[in-house]
Amino acid sequence: MNTYKIVKQKETKTAIITLGSDCIVRVSFKDMVQVTPVEVEENFKAYNEIIDGESYPFIISAKSGSAVYTTEGLVYAKAHEDDWPKLCVALCIKNLAQRMLANFYLKINKPTSTHKIFDNISAAETWCLSEVENSKRNGFESMPIFI
Repeated sequence: MNTYKIVKQKETKTAIITLGSDCIVRVSFKDMVQVTPVEVEENFKAYNEIIDGESYPFIISAKSGSAVYTTEGLVYAKAHEDDWPKLCVALCIKNLAQRMLANFYLKINKPTSTHKIFDNISAAETWCLSEVENSKRNGFESMPIFI
């Protein structure tokens, strides 16, 4: 697993959002939360405060796998997906049912940024770091690097 220090952190009603010294934003949903448009908007605002206009890779997970987006929350999230810049999004899934739902959602809603599904955080971190390296090779240099 990647070792990093937390550079910035915000907490909302539904999630804990951190920016690590490895330049990955981690969104960890709290247990047993329901995410409506109000919570999506609150989380997007927190993302923007954490990233300060820069584009980072995001890892989104729920420790117990119990975070649930309402239909309205999903619609709102899709309509506002470009409200926060992101390099890519890794979705960490806990079980087969969530994987099926995530795959279905990604196929139907086709996000504008690269998304990939993972079974564990370590694999998601490795992929995110490779996406950072790929973006540097392609001339994207605006992401700050923390030491």
